[in-house]
Amino acid sequence: MVTRESALKCLLISCFIVFFILAIELWPTLSYVHKTYFKETSFAPHARNVEVIPRIPRRIHQCYFNVNNDGLLDRYRFAQQSWMKLNPGFTYTLWNRSMIDKLVKENYPGLYVLYKNYPSWLNQDEVGRYVVMHHYGGVYADLDMECVENISVLIKSAFSTKRQVVLHLGDLDLASNDFFAAPPRHQFVEHVISGLSEANRWYVFPYANIMLTTGATFFHGRYRSYYYKGEILTLADSNKYFVHHHASSWHRWDGMILIWFYRRGYIIKMLLFVLLFCAGIKLYLLFKRRKVHHQRAA
Repeated sequence: MVTRESALKCLLISCFIVFFILAIELWPTLSYVHKTYFKETSFAPHARNVEVIPRIPRRIHQCYFNVNNDGLLDRYRFAQQSWMKLNPGFTYTLWNRSMIDKLVKENYPGLYVLYKNYPSWLNQDEVGRYVVMHHYGGVYADLDMECVENISVLIKSAFSTKRQVVLHLGDLDLASNDFFAAPPRHQFVEHVISGLSEANRWYVFPYANIMLTTGATFFHGRYRSYYYKGEILTLADSNKYFVHHHASSWHRWDGMILIWFYRRGYIIKMLLFVLLFCAGIKLYLLFKRRKVHHQRAA
C-alpha cells in the first residue's frame, strides 16, 4: 500500500530530477542572464573625450510590418500623425518589412542571416529599428506613442548638456526601446547591435524569447553594459514630449499574465502573505501531529 509520505517523497524526487535536468540545459542561458541583468554594473557618467559633439539629425522613424493585419496603424493613426504635425521641420519615414529587409541586406550583410532566422517577425521589427537608427540616426518612436511637444527642444537640450543619445525609461525605470534618439553610427547603437548574436538564445517562454533576444529587456541590458553612460540623457516615463498608450498588440498569454500580475502587485502581495501564512500553519500542525504520534509510540 502506498502511503501519503512515500507518494510525497516520489513527487519531490521527480520534481528535483526535472529541475536538475532543466538547470543543466539552461545553465548557459541563466549564466548569461545573470551577467547581463543582475551583475553589479557601474552607472558612473563616463563620456568619451570628443572635440565635436555629434548632433541628433532631424529625422523621425517608425516601423510597421503589418504581418497579422492587426489594424494597429489605423487605431493609432492619431499618434502617428502627431509626430509629423508637431515636428514640421523633420523628415518622417514609416519603415515596412521590405524596406528593413533591403536595408539590412545591403548595409549589414553580417547581420542579415541572424535577422532572417529569427522565429518571429517581432524580433525582425526590433532589429530593424536598431539598424535604421544606426544607419540614419534621428528619433525612433513606437506607433502607440503620441507626440505632444516639438522634440527640437529635446534634441537641443541633449546637445547643450553634451549628451549624444536620448533614452526613455519605461516601467521600473528600465531603459526601453520604444523611444530613443541618437546620431548616425553612434557607438551606443553599435553596442546594441553587437549584442544581438550572444542574446539569441532559448528563454523557455514566448514573451521572454522576444524581450530577451531583441526587445526592451535586451535593450536595457545593453544600456547597463555600455561604459559611456555620461553620453546618454534619460527621460522619465512621464515627460512633456510624448505619451505612451501601451497598445501591447503582440503580447502573448505569458506576457499578459506577467502584465496582469505587475499591474495588481498589491493583490499579489496579499495572496502571497495568505499562502505563506496558511503554509506556516499547515507545517506547524503537521509537526505537532508527528510529535504527538512519536510520544504515543514511545
